[in-house]
Amino acid sequence: MKLMPVVLVAIAAQRLAAQPGFPRDNPDSWVTAGTAKILCSALFVSGRDPAEARAHVTNYFIGNKVDSITMEVDRARQLVRVTLANRLTREAKRYGDQGCIIHQPGKDSIYFAPVKVTSNLPPAATMDWPMGDRNATAVVPGVDTAKVRQAVDAAFANPAGLTARELEVLALLADGLTNAQLADRLFLSAKTVDHHVSSVLRKLGEPNRAAAAAAARQRGLLPNMGNAPDVRP
Repeated sequence: MKLMPVVLVAIAAQRLAAQPGFPRDNPDSWVTAGTAKILCSALFVSGRDPAEARAHVTNYFIGNKVDSITMEVDRARQLVRVTLANRLTREAKRYGDQGCIIHQPGKDSIYFAPVKVTSNLPPAATMDWPMGDRNATAVVPGVDTAKVRQAVDAAFANPAGLTARELEVLALLADGLTNAQLADRLFLSAKTVDHHVSSVLRKLGEPNRAAAAAAARQRGLLPNMGNAPDVRP
């Protein structure tokens, strides 16, 4: 089971004020805005619980700053606001059939009028899977579902049971970064980094960082490092 860091999720009962403005060319602004849109869609399009939605935000989009975000939710307006490292904030709001749209910095509205989207497709309940929901568990002719399941399991397998964050910590400590440098790189506290490093060593069953790096390379848990001297034959 993948464990995700616990963060504070504040459900705002009152209307959230317009987000503060900041430089438009800030890369952190873009990824924070995108994360706000993802969370907004999870809550108000897919109907997910806020804690569940936040727990499943991965580092694919926002990178190693995923642990540094907090979220506010305005259910009345169907709006989600994400703050990165307590220094910048972006928000996204659901606009009917247009889905969740990112607000520009300093704005709390969009520049077009949402329209109703109509579809000529029949209800999903009347259509067979994969186009609809009917017979969703039916076997697709010519597809070996057992082999597909095995392939998916193999693709996502992690023999050491490391979380995504622990794999990231492992890669950086293998590069020789100290705990202080890890904390700075990952926007984490020194205590949190120490916890991650200890967990990595425990799961790999190694006594120190160098041994952990060697074991990780041997098991294929790190990117190809070439003929690194600590790779055991």
